[in-house]
Amino acid sequence: MKLPFGFYDKLRDTVRVSEIVGKRVSLTKKGGEHSGLCPFHNEKTPSFTVNDSKKFYHCFGCGAHGDLIRFISETQGFSYKDAAIQIAQDNGIEIPKVTAEEERKYEFADRVKHLLEIANEFFVNHLNVQIKNYLEQRGIKQTTIKDFAIGYAPSGNELEKMLYEKGFSEPEILQSGLFGKRDSGRVYPIFNSRIMFPIKNSFSKIVAFGGRAVGEAMPKYINSPETMLFKKSEIMFGANLANKYFHKDNYAILVEGYMDVIALHQAGFHHAVASLGTSVTQSHIDKLWGSCDEIVVCLDGDEAGKRAANKIIQMILPNVSSVKSVSFIELPLSCDPDDLIQKEGADAFAYYVDNRIALSEKIWRNEYVGKNFEKAESRAALERKFHLYCSEIVDKGLQANFRRYFNDMVWNNIIRRKKGGGIHNASLSEEVRSFAKYSEIEFLEYAICAFLLYFIEFVDEESLEISLSEPKLEGFKLHLVDYLNNNDNPKFESLSVNLKNSRFSGVFELLSKQKNLFLRDIFVNKLEIDKKAFLHWLCKKHYLLILKNEYVELLRLDKASLEVRLSSYLQEINRVSVELKKLSENFLVR
Repeated sequence: MKLPFGFYDKLRDTVRVSEIVGKRVSLTKKGGEHSGLCPFHNEKTPSFTVNDSKKFYHCFGCGAHGDLIRFISETQGFSYKDAAIQIAQDNGIEIPKVTAEEERKYEFADRVKHLLEIANEFFVNHLNVQIKNYLEQRGIKQTTIKDFAIGYAPSGNELEKMLYEKGFSEPEILQSGLFGKRDSGRVYPIFNSRIMFPIKNSFSKIVAFGGRAVGEAMPKYINSPETMLFKKSEIMFGANLANKYFHKDNYAILVEGYMDVIALHQAGFHHAVASLGTSVTQSHIDKLWGSCDEIVVCLDGDEAGKRAANKIIQMILPNVSSVKSVSFIELPLSCDPDDLIQKEGADAFAYYVDNRIALSEKIWRNEYVGKNFEKAESRAALERKFHLYCSEIVDKGLQANFRRYFNDMVWNNIIRRKKGGGIHNASLSEEVRSFAKYSEIEFLEYAICAFLLYFIEFVDEESLEISLSEPKLEGFKLHLVDYLNNNDNPKFESLSVNLKNSRFSGVFELLSKQKNLFLRDIFVNKLEIDKKAFLHWLCKKHYLLILKNEYVELLRLDKASLEVRLSSYLQEINRVSVELKKLSENFLVR
């Protein structure tokens, strides 16, 4: 029984994964996910999760991963197609009949798929010693060659001849994307003397090939043309292997080329996929966001890579949100991920991943770095650009935060510098000059985290309720909350050991080095301070700054309907200002 194109997608859109899994596994809902004991291996602590919005299940224990159809297939021993039919029947979903035309189309597609498998076997068998040595020199291991089924296309018409002998027709051979046809009517191979990379869909079925020239031949890379099986705007190289890893760390790494993906997978970065040398499309972005919440863009460090990254920014701005984000890795000039790993190892790339920059910072760097803003006109043009960027963001909360970020950056890097704020004063110490890179609100948030770190015994529930705008600092604070909840007698020394071995080691190191800046009154002036009152003062000051920023944003909207909100903001600002003044007067111990 043939199933129409698009029927599998209809099942995934109609039936929730939790409904299917819940019939065999006792699930508990936690936030946006369900969890339970994995049905694929014995476990006592639940490591099995089901995510309806992303339409898949995943086990952190054994790595089992798939959609609702795969679950029925794996647990009941059905083929994927039969599992889909079973789900449709159980849920009263009609299976449309396949027309005679569709039947012929299916049979033709099946023949082309079979042809591609035979061709891949042909390429693998022609992977000679010379090519294996070349790949080995590029740092590719034999196991990796096997995992990616890398092969070699020799020159000549040997493959074409073999396919005709196996009964394939000329239309099937042309539709495979391995051959072209000249005006004279002669069929010719598209790939000659090239290392071959099979391109697979999400079901690990070959749909096309990419070929790399050996030596200095040009072009260096070519891909199969688009066919009935292969749409460049939808397929990503390596996605069939990376899919099950997206959920584990909740991010994907998007790179440019085959060798980048292969080098990254071999180095342990299994979330890497490539856009096949073509422009990244909205379909690529949507597919990745469907499997994880963050896309880490890591394009080559040349001008072409920078232009491609800028195109991605323009494309994703309307859809980026506080839930779905994009970040960027900026590699050294003329360097790609494969180069970096070959020269400096996996740890070097891990450093870039850990220090990836947010979309807001990427936009700031693009528009600010290397440019002159001495004139009022140039500053006005810059602010206009940032306004346009922000207006593209549909998520209003995120849009407001982007506006605050850009306002802070303009103030600290242009306006305050123009006013002679001391950033270029050679008499200042390097440590004090480094302070200038922080906005007032960033500085306060670092100070709050520094206090929580050094005086954890004075922390109370009220101070921990504060929400920090910088994600890594909010994560740092939550890590401290967990530490407090699990330790009856919290001490700085034991907390230090805990942090050095956590993902917040970088924040800990910064706070350790900069304590005389972030908590200057306590560490430098050595004043006797009521620690709890000082912490409450920091939190109150932070709250006041947030209020003022939001008030300024409302003023810019300049709408009469906002008068009531503006009035309430002013009342709250005045109230908090009075409280802050009292705290300022009283937190010193007399």
